[in-house]
Amino acid sequence: MEENMFDINKLEVMDIVFADEAHERFFYEKVRELPNSRRDSEEIAMIYTLGICDKTRAAFSNIVDQRTFQVNPLVLFAGWQTSASVKVTRLAINLYTGFSQEVKRDDSIEGYHIGEDSSDYAVEEIFDCPYAKYFLEAVKLRYDI
Repeated sequence: MEENMFDINKLEVMDIVFADEAHERFFYEKVRELPNSRRDSEEIAMIYTLGICDKTRAAFSNIVDQRTFQVNPLVLFAGWQTSASVKVTRLAINLYTGFSQEVKRDDSIEGYHIGEDSSDYAVEEIFDCPYAKYFLEAVKLRYDI
């Protein structure tokens, strides 16, 4: 097994806390769909995090392009986002890619530009949310704690 690969057999014995049954179903379904080459702690943590709330579960394929494995920064401006779901999205993106910059919409071809590091990704900002308990679970999955 590669150094960065996540042993998905561990998931069966881990005591993972889920927000609800839909979160748990989503998580295991998406993990099973992962090709071996993408079974790493970053991807596992991102899937877990995006499964926390119904809005991010429903928008999963809009958030992460399954062909390119790229995250779509414009999803932060989507009309369906709430104050809580945008925090879920930011944490998922950060755990997946380490990204923590400000995203601003503009008239460029991409439709956005990346700015400086943003306090929107700070622990005090993201964890000030009803989902904080599950955010800790995501961090455990990401860092194999």
